[in-house]
Amino acid sequence: MTDKKQKTYKEKLQIIVGITLASVFICIILIFFTYLYRIAYWGLFIGIGALFIEMVIWRVRLGATRGFKWLLTFFLSLTLLLILCVGTILSGLTGDIDFYFPFLLAYTVLLIGWLIGWCCVTQLPRWMKYALLFLLSSAPFFPAGYAYYTYQKSKIPRLREDFDLTAYAPFTHSALLARLEEESTLQLAPPLPVMNGATALYPLYAAFAEATYPESLADNDSIRYVWGGSTPRAFESLLTGEADIIFCAQPSRQQWEEAREKGDTFLLTPIGKEAFVFFVHKDNPVVSLSSREIRDIYSGKITNWKEVGGKNKKILPFQRPTGSGSQTMLEHIMEEVPLMPAPEDKEVMGMGEIIDRTSTYRNSQNALGYSFLFFTQKMVANQTIRLLEIDGIAPNKENIANGTYPFTGDFYAITLSQPSENVQKLIGWILSDQGQQLVEQTGYVKRFMIY
Repeated sequence: MTDKKQKTYKEKLQIIVGITLASVFICIILIFFTYLYRIAYWGLFIGIGALFIEMVIWRVRLGATRGFKWLLTFFLSLTLLLILCVGTILSGLTGDIDFYFPFLLAYTVLLIGWLIGWCCVTQLPRWMKYALLFLLSSAPFFPAGYAYYTYQKSKIPRLREDFDLTAYAPFTHSALLARLEEESTLQLAPPLPVMNGATALYPLYAAFAEATYPESLADNDSIRYVWGGSTPRAFESLLTGEADIIFCAQPSRQQWEEAREKGDTFLLTPIGKEAFVFFVHKDNPVVSLSSREIRDIYSGKITNWKEVGGKNKKILPFQRPTGSGSQTMLEHIMEEVPLMPAPEDKEVMGMGEIIDRTSTYRNSQNALGYSFLFFTQKMVANQTIRLLEIDGIAPNKENIANGTYPFTGDFYAITLSQPSENVQKLIGWILSDQGQQLVEQTGYVKRFMIY
């Protein structure tokens, strides 16, 4: 073997060894991120695509005919398109298609474009070599970065979606349920109204039911008449006729519109007052926000705690889903200021979850949440959150009663336009001294002006 041929042989051998090592390295990186950060398995398809393209490099350096190049380009393009299809299906199944489909599509187009360019040139320009090197080296990092982001997001605790209401169920001798010292002046006979309502108001209307419904329900299934759930579900049950009366904050615009579409409307009877509160983790140094600052935070104008006297930390303002009672209240206090859309990882489902997330989020000092006073102080009583003063006024019963706390609102007994006789009797009793006594005993502020 001549020295020239021996040199050429060594160069080719070095290229093959180098490409093989690079392929193994890329596959190891992909497998590592797949295992550590739970990248969808289709991430390995990128590595397979990279291996095919590295085969092209190998063929180029060893010398390939034009016909072989086009044939190889055709089959490699089909392979890349197959990878795109499979990757799209798998990313759709994992719920990450919004990121991964554009990513896979872009890399498929770029790699096929590179292959076509390779076929059209006699000698591979240096920039094409660098372009391919960039594509191969950068491919793992985009899904790895996205996987790291989703992994960090998954570490946000999701302790529960809804609060467990069984401790407040009527006719169960619950020690948490408010009760009258004397017999109720109203004793309803069938047909009994079916109740539903917001999570935070369940202890109240459960107390109404135990005071006014027949004691025989204790031996039957009282859950048929007293449901607990969420505000959106309560309005849905009222509009479909599953419930006769619900207990919630004011309806959202969408809920009013849904009632009109069904040719009906809501009748709202205010039965008590409650404070809408904002809270932070107890380690957050901010103790008070103004009404204007709340609006600026939830409109996106203020984004850092240092702008309101806190640390140099980005504010993580959690929100609730549209139609929930607390989200409707937030929209109400925003007045004419547009509410910014909630990013996916800052929208929580249950009222209990928003407290859990604000108190135990990995960057807990950044979080800002909201709910109603009774729920945060009585039903959850989470010791790791601190309620904020608003305009320098603390959210407590005294300030709710005298009207000085700015985010004070009524909650209602809500029916459709033609309530039954028993529903009318029940609402009348709720507005009586006994009904208002249960409002106060439960932990809310009773209405002083009776409509």
